[in-house]
Amino acid sequence: MRNVRTTRAHCYAQDGLDHHYRTIHKHPVTSADIKKAKSLMVEKHSNETLLCLKKLSVNNKSKIGQANESVNYVSSDFEVTFEDILLTLHCRNAQDAAKLFGVYLYHRGLLCSYEKGSNPKIVSVMSVDMNVKFNTWYHKKSDGSCEIIVEAIYKKMLCGYCKVFP
Repeated sequence: MRNVRTTRAHCYAQDGLDHHYRTIHKHPVTSADIKKAKSLMVEKHSNETLLCLKKLSVNNKSKIGQANESVNYVSSDFEVTFEDILLTLHCRNAQDAAKLFGVYLYHRGLLCSYEKGSNPKIVSVMSVDMNVKFNTWYHKKSDGSCEIIVEAIYKKMLCGYCKVFP
């Protein structure tokens, strides 16, 4: 058996799209075609991520009702926003909600790299009793995996009785 070294080529990355067009579409392809295909694949990938996050949130909410009462698991709904994107997530805390939303932003191609000293994206997380803003980046680990980094930069507790700022 011979030792074959393989590398991964993601369908939405430049090398994966080049390979796809060479093997499947037997006609000349321009760089504009590749750019359009990459944009389409990123959009589809990020939409799928958004659907998965919504399903995960519903699953988390249903499991809370079934949780063992001896386990103190507190969670709530958080509205997470970035620019014109809004998502409601059911999480343990605001930081978890910001990290999950960061996964979506990463798959959408909007999140900046922490290593490169890029400016972060500011994600706003609101619940019934608080409003928190997070600086959000991604970090590529040496094993090839990715980590979402969030840093709280603003926190305002809301009045629990009247649901407005005190």
